[in-house]
Amino acid sequence: MDIPGAGSVRQMEFLWVHWFGKEPQYISGSRAGHLPRVGFVESMDEFAFSFVDPANVIHGCHLIPAFHEGRTVDLLPVPQSASRCFNPGEDNDWLNFYVNM
Repeated sequence: MDIPGAGSVRQMEFLWVHWFGKEPQYISGSRAGHLPRVGFVESMDEFAFSFVDPANVIHGCHLIPAFHEGRTVDLLPVPQSASRCFNPGEDNDWLNFYVNM
């Protein structure tokens, strides 16, 4: 299908992601005896969401919820966000995750 004046139309695949960030003041590594810990970047941060080429994605990793840290609505305070389309009944997220190695 061609749109007049716009050239040809083509399909483009991309991902919309909510980034993780390293947990501040948390010490991890073999000397500390702790797995690395990450959490979602707050939704109000200008770098919290972005678009990514699927070719640049790690296709698997094992994240363990930090159950003792609990859950929060503060990182994404909008319960009807497109970020929750796979879990529409949930309105909160785990505060932190451990990166299993």
